[in-house]
Amino acid sequence: MREFRQDRQGIGTDEELIQQQAERPSQQHFHSGGALPAVSDEMGFDQSRTAGDLAFGTDEDAQRASLPVKSWKGAQKRTLTGKYGTYAIDFGAVHYKGNGQDEDRPKINIDMTPHSNVVTSAQIGFLQVTRFMEPGAKDWSKNEQSKQLSGARVAKTDSKTGWRVDRMDTEKTPYYGTSRNDNGDLVTGPDSGNHVGAHPVLRDRPDATPGTRAEFIATATDTQTGQQFDAISWGYRVDDNGAVQMDEPKIIESYDERLIGRERAINQWNGATDGEKSKTFDPVKISNLLFSAKNSKDVGMLRGLLSDAENQTPEHIEKVKLHYQFEYGHSLKSDLIAALGAADERTFKVWLK
Repeated sequence: MREFRQDRQGIGTDEELIQQQAERPSQQHFHSGGALPAVSDEMGFDQSRTAGDLAFGTDEDAQRASLPVKSWKGAQKRTLTGKYGTYAIDFGAVHYKGNGQDEDRPKINIDMTPHSNVVTSAQIGFLQVTRFMEPGAKDWSKNEQSKQLSGARVAKTDSKTGWRVDRMDTEKTPYYGTSRNDNGDLVTGPDSGNHVGAHPVLRDRPDATPGTRAEFIATATDTQTGQQFDAISWGYRVDDNGAVQMDEPKIIESYDERLIGRERAINQWNGATDGEKSKTFDPVKISNLLFSAKNSKDVGMLRGLLSDAENQTPEHIEKVKLHYQFEYGHSLKSDLIAALGAADERTFKVWLK
């Protein structure tokens, strides 16, 4: 979704929003006259503005009067505690009124405080994935028939589950709200809050079209090693009248089909991006390689994949098994038994449990 730029001190007042917009003409796509082109947010919805609505450099009072005012509706707070950290969450609908707008939008702020006894990384970011359902649809958007998936987004969307990494088409890093500076450091803008660091935040304020639904998984991740920490699910539904209902944010406690979709989305990102790939362990890639080696009867390749140190952790092995079952409809164990001899079965018994 659109990466809402805001400081980490809290929600911000209407005046602060107005001042931020007035001070950042480059982010608002100001033109000297005529109609502004539609500005697409992360989900691809248009937010057309006219130059008269947002004319920059006019009388200050008129400028302030022309900008929309926001207010929280049904704001809620949660504190979630996971294996790796504590997460302070503000979520609800934000109502925008003025400048031709009179609408609700979902909004969420997630602040992570890592558990110092288990997390030592000073470079944590949120890798967020999302999927979207259009008005009247009964399944998630997955292909070019979807109005919100451009050609670039289709290539980054998993065709089975509809999940994709939540970044705009032009962004080069998989971590929400981040980019690389000239020195190669992972940074966020000066007004964006600390989207990456020892105490990272996520700020999201997606547009919401009536009749739509969206789901998200925001995973705190070590941006240097790819280690995944806690994953937080959230989402929203918009009724036909534009009223927003937020899903309850929750930490995903067990590895289920949503996290299978997350890994498939990351795999799609890595294969399609011309920017930075995620360093997270890729069970989709490993399961595909195992299937290919089995089909080609390349026992040497099978042994190499099964012996690889990275693939030997219990967590990684379990992920590969689940992805193999999900993709091919039968167990990895049965294929390995058919392909390997008795000696190999003893060597790789951890894979055959």
